[in-house]
Amino acid sequence: MDYKRTIGLNHNESAYAIDEDTGEARKIPMHGNNIPADKTIFNQKGKFHKSYELAWDYLLDHLSDKEIRIVNMMSQMARMNSNSLEPLSNTSTITEIAETFKIHRNHVKKIFNNLLIHGVYAEFKFGAKGKIKQYWVLNPYISFKGKTISRALVDLFRETDIACLCVE
Repeated sequence: MDYKRTIGLNHNESAYAIDEDTGEARKIPMHGNNIPADKTIFNQKGKFHKSYELAWDYLLDHLSDKEIRIVNMMSQMARMNSNSLEPLSNTSTITEIAETFKIHRNHVKKIFNNLLIHGVYAEFKFGAKGKIKQYWVLNPYISFKGKTISRALVDLFRETDIACLCVE
């Protein structure tokens, strides 16, 4: 009867199987990775991010074309693992925001209030090293760059309409 058991090895260790009847030892072949033979890693130099179809469907139904373009730009500029939109924050001027997103400065307040209402981003403010820091964070239920995510970040957006669509 064959048995399977998972064992942990350091990078410089190998596993051997010993036949208890004959004393013969054979090295157990180790695979260098877990990528199937008919697959490959695609575009290793490019950045990959997760995007949620239900969230984008919601945005397409509730936002204007200009607002969708801005959300897409925010998704591209979000930082890896934190979804921070630094340097954007409540201290950013209307002119800076208008230039960043290539929109008229008279439309900035209306557009970004609507994005905030729909839960596209959050305004995050905290104290660190004797200073108050603040920045915007993109809703990770829209898109997220990274392999793991902080529970605190997920919790910031848990009650948004977008999160309610994406969480089962």
